[in-house]
Amino acid sequence: VRGHPSRERMLSGCGSGNPNSEESPLARLACFRTPRPPAGPCSGRLQKVVAPPEILTTLLPIGVLGSAYEATLLANGGTGSYTWLVTAGELPTGLALSADGVIAGQPTAVGEFTFTLQVSSGGKTASGEFNVSIQAPPVSITSDALANAVIGTAYTQTLTATGGDGTYAWSVNSGDFPDGLALAPEGTVSGTPTALGEFRFSLKATSAGQEATGYFIVTVVTGDLGLTLDGTQFELIPAGSFEMGSETGQPDESPVHSVTITQPFYMQKTEVTQAQWQKVMGENPSHFSSCGGMCPVDSVSWDDVQEFTSRVNQANEGMNYRLPTEAEWEYAARAGTTGDWGGTGNVDEMAWHLGNGRSRTHPVGLKEANAWGLHDMHGNVSEWVQDWYDWEYYKASPAIDPTGPATGTQRVLRGGDITSIAYQARSAWRGLLEPTARSYRAGFRLVKSQ
Repeated sequence: VRGHPSRERMLSGCGSGNPNSEESPLARLACFRTPRPPAGPCSGRLQKVVAPPEILTTLLPIGVLGSAYEATLLANGGTGSYTWLVTAGELPTGLALSADGVIAGQPTAVGEFTFTLQVSSGGKTASGEFNVSIQAPPVSITSDALANAVIGTAYTQTLTATGGDGTYAWSVNSGDFPDGLALAPEGTVSGTPTALGEFRFSLKATSAGQEATGYFIVTVVTGDLGLTLDGTQFELIPAGSFEMGSETGQPDESPVHSVTITQPFYMQKTEVTQAQWQKVMGENPSHFSSCGGMCPVDSVSWDDVQEFTSRVNQANEGMNYRLPTEAEWEYAARAGTTGDWGGTGNVDEMAWHLGNGRSRTHPVGLKEANAWGLHDMHGNVSEWVQDWYDWEYYKASPAIDPTGPATGTQRVLRGGDITSIAYQARSAWRGLLEPTARSYRAGFRLVKSQ
């Protein structure tokens, strides 16, 4: 305490610097205490050591050509704030790395891209090597059908696809390609077909390691059938006699009886096509409309056909277009033969039926014509005729130009169709349906006279 004599002596002795001065032991100890270090900015605290950053991300996602891509890089250590950059290699074309560690963009090239990334934090860095795979999107063939071709006429169709890198190599994968046509690698089918028929095949499109297969049909038809209703579409059927019916068929096909057709008539070479119906009626009711304009019109009732013939007659003054009678139809179908099927007598050569038709209609004129130049009298679609149906009519049918019963509730259909077994496509087979009914199995052909 200031003023105390011993305290003052202790302080003064210590401060005198005289080693012979009389001092107390306490004063001597005070003189030898270690002095405190001077105060500084870190006095009393531990300094913090900053760890180097560490990259946590090890894999980057696969990218798809032309699709948005984004990946966020992760790290720890450092100060918690990171700066990223590419130090070696190249990012995929179309992608960029932001300073805060986001790789984003839209890839514009396919391939494997390897590069080194560096992350900085607190004055220290870390590096890592990465790989990004950019793949092409799956290839998909977008052409869903090829147009019908006409024999002897130049043909060109271009195939289309999506996916891959946008360029495609096309090839025939399997099947029967039409004679006279060829497929170019860039996807053009062209040439001049040399054979009639339906040709089924599969095509492959390849792009950037991806591929797809599509299945196609090209039907090669005759160019002079099924387009108009002029004279070129009809054959002259001569007058004559034949044996109508069958003793080995259904009960309504007997008894077999002699019939004479006294007047020649013109019969259409093919069934009325969808193109012909569309031209006259302005619409296409067909269930099998995807088959195309050269396929027979279907889903038309007997009453619909009467409206069709009325319009055709109005447009062709002096001509009489109509349905054939049942007797005229069988006479023309047989074309002088006595077997079950006209023409070659081979049902597969003459008809599209359940056994070979794949449950759909086919362009007219592809099967063999009979001796009188008529196609598809057997199969494809059943054909309306003029007559009312009576299962016992043959027992009392006139022998000369029969026209069927005077009344009835159902009309006769002939020839069988794509749902018929071969037995039901015979020349003598008789079908029946209400005149207002529309069936995908039913069509017709015309006859005409002056």
